[in-house]
Amino acid sequence: MWAYFDAPSALIGGASDPSPGVRASTLARWEATLAGGALRDDFCRAGGPTLAGWSLSRTLIDGGVSDETFALNQHFPNLSPAEFRARAALAAEKFGFRVESIRFLRPRELAPIVVVSTSRGRKKFIEDVPAILEALDPHATSRHGFAVTFEGVFFEARDSKGPFVRVNNVYRGEWMGGQWSAERVFPFPHG
Repeated sequence: MWAYFDAPSALIGGASDPSPGVRASTLARWEATLAGGALRDDFCRAGGPTLAGWSLSRTLIDGGVSDETFALNQHFPNLSPAEFRARAALAAEKFGFRVESIRFLRPRELAPIVVVSTSRGRKKFIEDVPAILEALDPHATSRHGFAVTFEGVFFEARDSKGPFVRVNNVYRGEWMGGQWSAERVFPFPHG
């Protein structure tokens, strides 16, 4: 069985201001990837036919494939929404930003969408994004593997001119991540 997700927002183009279109596209692709991983695990738990993989309809993007590459029925040690909001407030104080919104998707567990604003310089703020994400979604690495707190995270920072950096990660069903920067300076190695 193969799943097709129809997400018209995932198609870039037609917007007079490309930034909202790019954001909508990135968010739609991120959400579809989370949904694919959750559906794959739902099929696995039900004990029926396996979901072979998924695609994002009307695009050239194929999503995950259900094979031994990524663990089935993953569990993430989510913080509660209240604990996450408290953690975001501490990070805001430490890194000089204001939390504008936090929303939680629930593909299977929690996947926070965090939008912040700052008056700090863009390039200096972007340098801090890896530490901010570590504060929001702590991870552990050992010789046996890699563990994160949430099945996915979407983070966007804005200033008085608008959005200037976005980072998104998915860890259920496949490992996928992306980043965008208006400054051409990226939080993570870019190649």
